[in-house]
Amino acid sequence: GHPASFDLQAKWTRTLSDRSEISLQTFGAHEQRIEDGIDARNSTFDIELQHSFAAGERNSVLWGLESRTIQDRIVGTPIFHFTPAGRTDVLTAGFISDDISLLPGRLELSVGTKIEKYSFTRWQPEPSIRLAWTPNENQTLWASVGRAVRIPSRFERDIRLDAGALPGPLPVLLQVNGNQQVASETLVAYEAGHRMRLGRKISLDTAAYYNRYGTLRSTQQLSPQFVLEPRPHLLVPLEYDQLAQGSSLGVESIANWDISSRWRMTSSYSFGDLKVQSKPGNNSTLNIYRSVPGSLPKHQAQIRSYWDISRNLQLDTAAYYVDRLVAQNLPSYTTADLRLGWRPTSSLQISVGVNNIFNKIHGEWITTDDVLYRGREFGRTGTVTALWKF
Repeated sequence: GHPASFDLQAKWTRTLSDRSEISLQTFGAHEQRIEDGIDARNSTFDIELQHSFAAGERNSVLWGLESRTIQDRIVGTPIFHFTPAGRTDVLTAGFISDDISLLPGRLELSVGTKIEKYSFTRWQPEPSIRLAWTPNENQTLWASVGRAVRIPSRFERDIRLDAGALPGPLPVLLQVNGNQQVASETLVAYEAGHRMRLGRKISLDTAAYYNRYGTLRSTQQLSPQFVLEPRPHLLVPLEYDQLAQGSSLGVESIANWDISSRWRMTSSYSFGDLKVQSKPGNNSTLNIYRSVPGSLPKHQAQIRSYWDISRNLQLDTAAYYVDRLVAQNLPSYTTADLRLGWRPTSSLQISVGVNNIFNKIHGEWITTDDVLYRGREFGRTGTVTALWKF
């Protein structure tokens, strides 16, 4: 059940002038996971071009293009498989943003949009606008609104899952089917925030948000069917659709403390509340999002320390608290991580890390939607990383 994976990244940057820069970045990854008789393989290749430049004295423009190819093959079982078993999807996207200085040093306006298209979707715009006001050097207030979309997954489009059977004189089989016509989920996000500096070493950022979800994924029960093979039974098909909607609101706060030129600490706290309801016409008793509000932690907190022991040696530590998940019957947990980094040359960096130092195994989520990732428990793990820049 342990995954085998590798990835490769490369980035090229060139400064065209003191007000213009262009970069090209590529990313490739491959992963294979074998679990519960299911063999899933996924390969991704991504290439992205970015160009930033100044237009006049008050405009800073960033634009770019992206192409991503995702190829996968999932060999399933008689009760859980995909049709087709293998497919290749291509993402084509472009974006542009303009940071406009309305009142230099006081009032800044940012406008932009991203537009993207997958092999199976139409072009989808994701515009955003943000206004920031800095009345003095110690305070900034800002507000923004933006639209985002989530592309349907392979699971939603191509799955066939025998989810459960009910015995009786005439057995009943519940079967979940993908929907090739399923659309993207949409989100409109409203945010506002305040940044304040308390002296030269402490800053506090607070932000509030309200999100409106217009088309959330759900399941729709279709008309039952009488099936003779392999033995007479009643088939109750459930099909993915977008017949749910919802909203969320919350607040986040982050504090930064520059203890010295070599030591910095940050802490954060967030509260969030989510509500989901069915749209008129949704007759499903298995709404996927029904338990979502109780599957997200309402309270989360963390504290981090970044210490440069010397010019070439760094020590980073972090502690986390995550509230319980009521719907999944998972308790709250507290854990800590540690990382030691060494930079022997300007081009090479080596780091050793330990996650979940307390070694107390805890669960972070459970889902019955994705069989490959039904649940995970985490204990102490170690990592060794080498980064070479050239």
